[in-house]
Amino acid sequence: MTIRAIQDGDYENILTKWWSDWGFPAPPPKESIPETSYIAYDGETPVCFCSLYFTNSSMAWLTWLLSNKEYRKKPHRRYIMNAMIDSVSHFAKQQGCSLVYTVSNNRFAVEAFEIAGFKKASSNATELIKTWEQK
Repeated sequence: MTIRAIQDGDYENILTKWWSDWGFPAPPPKESIPETSYIAYDGETPVCFCSLYFTNSSMAWLTWLLSNKEYRKKPHRRYIMNAMIDSVSHFAKQQGCSLVYTVSNNRFAVEAFEIAGFKKASSNATELIKTWEQK
């Protein structure tokens, strides 16, 4: 398994398909994906993705945990996702963050975050996003 920062072409060639495969009505705008976004691979196969947003405080936001729906190797999928969360969280700590925040209503993602040491802060929350048309 390897984890690398996203590169040119990843958004168009990998991520938009994954968002579509998982039923997102539209991917987030490419411009909203930070450079601190990562893809984990099993050999040559991309397995999962996430973004780490830094704030003007000691908090980082880990989001867009997304996986390749066609990758079904078990237990590799779970291991790789857990390693991604651990690695990105550790990077946030190295950058001086004292807290990493995330939101998910997917039970498998919640389990992966809990394995990585995240604690539930609330439940029954609704995720809301406001976007503007890009020209």
